Amino acid sequence: MRRRHSGKEEDLPEGATLLNMGSRSGGGSRLPTAQELLQRDPIKSGYMSKRSEQYFGACPLCCPARWKQRYFVLSGAYLFRYASEHGTSPKGVPLPLEACTFQASDGVDAQAETPFCIAVTTVRKAYLFQLDSKGERDEWLRVLRDSKQRVIKERLGHAEVNPLHALANRTGETLFNKRLKKDAEPQTSGFEMSSLYHGMSAPPE
Repeated sequence: MRRRHSGKEEDLPEGATLLNMGSRSGGGSRLPTAQELLQRDPIKSGYMSKRSEQYFGACPLCCPARWKQRYFVLSGAYLFRYASEHGTSPKGVPLPLEACTFQASDGVDAQAETPFCIAVTTVRKAYLFQLDSKGERDEWLRVLRDSKQRVIKERLGHAEVNPLHALANRTGETLFNKRLKKDAEPQTSGFEMSSLYHGMSAPPE
């Protein structure tokens, strides 16, 4: 299986559905739940806090960043996040591991101390995920980096793709390609994503 990825992801409300996914068995458009991915030999899963910028970080002092707890599932070539381990659909576009760089981050941002963090950078966007301890942070960091190398080997044909990761890979690739297509279209508003998701007309959560 050959994959090439780069891009960004945005939050979307819990329960949103993807248009025209089609490749789901039965032709439905529902995205996989957290439990469905957890039943398919995930590489790692658990809670982390994700930093979200208010109003895209335009005014750090007036609109400080917020931290949201998310349940992450690392499966196949993608890192998914959900509201909880019982989440009914992914929160945003899954991160393609091959397009990401992962670094340990400890320090102070414009608002507060941010220890035990993982800084994730893609071509389009940067993220900050926080764990409860250095040990947890280092374990996630190791697994993410190792998984990225595994994905590269799979793309080059040097490793077999786990068939249980087919749902995660198909979902991640479909969502990610739609995000790229949307990004390539002329933008009239940074808040409009309705052509990607049902009922989306407000800023991502």
